[in-house]
Amino acid sequence: CSFYWCSKLKQIKIPDSVTQIGSHTFNHCSALTNIQFVSPSSLRKIGKSCFKNCSSLTHIEIPSSVKLIESCAFYECSSLKEITIPSSVKYVKSNAFRKCSSLNHIEFESQDSLKYLGKRCFMLCTSLEKIVIPLSITKIDNGTFEGCSSLKQVIIHSSVTSIKSRAFKKCTSLVEI
Repeated sequence: CSFYWCSKLKQIKIPDSVTQIGSHTFNHCSALTNIQFVSPSSLRKIGKSCFKNCSSLTHIEIPSSVKLIESCAFYECSSLKEITIPSSVKYVKSNAFRKCSSLNHIEFESQDSLKYLGKRCFMLCTSLEKIVIPLSITKIDNGTFEGCSSLKQVIIHSSVTSIKSRAFKKCTSLVEI
């Protein structure tokens, strides 16, 4: 909880020596707009609720060294517009991008490296219009895209063998799978 509720903090520069950002580190830093990772980054893990409720954050470039995005890491970053998941990321845990209501574009840098998308991972991302599920994903978990009311198109590859309960519940604009 190092910088928890630092509501006037606008920008941060993460040194290349940092290997993980712990749980709740920048939680509720509502004025935070700019996060810079010094290159080459050594960051491996973005901790649980790390940037939760950073409501002014519009963009973040996740370093290509990151392997794990923990639960609720970007929960309710309501101004975040797009995200690229680097090919280094193997796990995106539950609720990681839940309620990112401005998120309209998700890009997976690689189609064959991500092993897991957690429950409710992109739930209530109400601006998201299209998603291409990576080839490496075999299961779409409970509520993964639930409430993505602008979602029109989902591309699911034959690698997916299981679609769990509520995965696409209340995706009221969905017209193509």
